[in-house]
Amino acid sequence: MMKKILISVLAAFAVGCGPNATVLNDGKPQSKANAEPTPVRSEFEREMSDMRSAGFQTIYVIRRKDGAKFSTDDRAFIKQRTEDANRRVATDEDKTIIVGMNRPPVPENISAIYGKFAVDAFNTPPPANAGSPNQ
Repeated sequence: MMKKILISVLAAFAVGCGPNATVLNDGKPQSKANAEPTPVRSEFEREMSDMRSAGFQTIYVIRRKDGAKFSTDDRAFIKQRTEDANRRVATDEDKTIIVGMNRPPVPENISAIYGKFAVDAFNTPPPANAGSPNQ
């Protein structure tokens, strides 16, 4: 009788002290099918996201009209005409330049850039709670 009790206690002890699957898997995805893959962003998407999160008032995306890489002269032209820019970065293997500005550009300079290159401009609207200057 004592032997049966001892075997029962040992069996209960062995089962009770085993690893708990719930605790071991806590915080881990149950299967790869349920896990969402992390989207791969291009260099351009990362840079645009960085420009937007930096809070620039205006972001210009500049490309050559023929889609080619920027030459040294092109880069100098853009740099000279965006001298007030807060940030300038080349992406897409030197086929795109992104310019972030917090001041309005000199109209003649931005007109020259628009005349020579394909330009997309993104303006950040003022915050909804921004009052007028007269308040």
